[in-house]
Amino acid sequence: MLFQTNSYDEMKLEKILNIQKDLTDSRFVFSDYNESNGIATVKITTNQSEKYSGDADMVFRMDDGDVYSVWAPLHQYKRALFPDWRSDFSFRTAANFGFPIMQFLDKKGNNICFFALVDFTSELQLKGGVNEASSKLSVTVTVKDCRPSYFDDYEAIAYCDNRNIPYYDAIADYQKYLLSLGHTPAPVPDSGYRRTYSSWYALQKNITQEKLLEQCKYAKQYGMDTVILDDGWQTPIYDIIQNGDKTAGDWEPYLPKFPDMKGLADDLHNMGMKLILWIGTTMIGCDSKHFDFFNGRFLYKKFEDGTVRMADPRYKDIREWYVDFLTDRMKRWNLDGFKLDFLDAFWTTEESRTDYENMDYPNIGEAVAVMMNEVSESLRKINPNLLLEYRQSYIGPAMQKTGNLFRVEDCAYGSMFNRINGIDLRLSVPNSAVHSDMLMWDYDASAEGCADQLSNLLFIVPQISVRFDRLPEEHKKVLKFYLDFIDDNNDVLQHGKFVPLNPEAFYPVVYAQKDGKTIAGLYSSNMFTVPDSTDSLSVVNASGKEKIYIDFAENDFVGRKYEIYNCMGEIIADGTVSSVLNSYDIPHNGIIILK
Repeated sequence: MLFQTNSYDEMKLEKILNIQKDLTDSRFVFSDYNESNGIATVKITTNQSEKYSGDADMVFRMDDGDVYSVWAPLHQYKRALFPDWRSDFSFRTAANFGFPIMQFLDKKGNNICFFALVDFTSELQLKGGVNEASSKLSVTVTVKDCRPSYFDDYEAIAYCDNRNIPYYDAIADYQKYLLSLGHTPAPVPDSGYRRTYSSWYALQKNITQEKLLEQCKYAKQYGMDTVILDDGWQTPIYDIIQNGDKTAGDWEPYLPKFPDMKGLADDLHNMGMKLILWIGTTMIGCDSKHFDFFNGRFLYKKFEDGTVRMADPRYKDIREWYVDFLTDRMKRWNLDGFKLDFLDAFWTTEESRTDYENMDYPNIGEAVAVMMNEVSESLRKINPNLLLEYRQSYIGPAMQKTGNLFRVEDCAYGSMFNRINGIDLRLSVPNSAVHSDMLMWDYDASAEGCADQLSNLLFIVPQISVRFDRLPEEHKKVLKFYLDFIDDNNDVLQHGKFVPLNPEAFYPVVYAQKDGKTIAGLYSSNMFTVPDSTDSLSVVNASGKEKIYIDFAENDFVGRKYEIYNCMGEIIADGTVSSVLNSYDIPHNGIIILK
């Protein structure tokens, strides 16, 4: 099997990034090996003499050291280490899905091996684990469906970092490496980092223009400057939700519910609020007036009866259609941005067409990336402060280049899921704004139960989706206290040094630090060691325990004053720090503040 590199490279490859010659496809050529201070890169191209189609594997082996757990951007609760022959640590990526990185960690949360493939448009399958025969870490990358016409110009970089440093620093250094290669994320206006109102859980498809304006008046009182108008503005109310999708692709207001979309935007702007509009991007319904334009050029049917299908952006005129209709809506309705849903549904299947000669981008990943670049460029000419929200699954660098708000995937009432996935997103898209899934809760819940929704997302932007007119007084106090606390500390929480500890335990302690100010959240641990150079400190007790312990370490806090607040913002205790290690009685979701 052909394997092209030189002997000097092979000696270095053995140390950090050992390419398995007998398991790697002969179409791959490896060159330009670089190694510096524990970080190795190697360029990957293809052998032009090898002309055949099908999946192509490359296999790497690395030292496992004290490996204990694994991490990847979309792997959620799967953090345990398994053999490489199992599929437990396996995931697919493309331009509009996932991010081809994986990491192996030790018990202390330090990096053992951070692996990435710099290829953000191909459809890839990554699988990692321990190879039993060699007792080494193993990573297999499969480039899917490699047709000669596409594979001729293939180019990628394998990146491996085996430095023994905090895992989050290894991730951050890779993000800096991508910046050096020109993978620059879209700019984020200040409004992208601030509390936002969403209509979805609060009003769902029962929404009307009047109902939305009523809730926005309340939202503005809680300091929200942006509203996301979600699904339901374009359809009547149906008992079966997908019936309303039959006109998908028209994206015009259902006039009995929304008689004047531009008037709505103008009213909100006069209130000092921005309007982001939901679009089910990929869907074309059978009753859409544009259905015939697509002329059967669909990727697949969303429903078996074919009432809704997924458009195919590999054709130039279809991409142009998307750019034109989004640009038209932004201009016509004076919008501030879009929530573009289902971009991860641009995916080829057995139903997809294969007339590649009629496609200027036969690779679906490239086609989506090009289309979103064109969309973003057109919309930013209208509004340089454009807000584009993408959902959690489409988060790779090709998507970061165009979207600037990345939201945790749907998890109604799921405060733990919101926290874990929000932190994963913060690590994955550090130069973009990370938003929570919309917050909802039972209006009969306790004040502490309401506060669970807010305390778990200190480090991501809260999207609120409740009926303010139905909130009991205690919930109103919780909401105001937490939103004000987050806003007062927004610069630290969003732009400070971000330290989420113990990813294998789903981040029991998280803190951010900037300019001497430290904000910490305790989730399943009730112990916090204050980092060096802390001058002021706030600790949120979301651990479920009534007593927490603070070790001030080398920081000079003895003799300093503190105040303890309950979750409604009421001071319940105060005092003076008496020693370096102290315990404090703090109710669930209460906060201790030391200045």
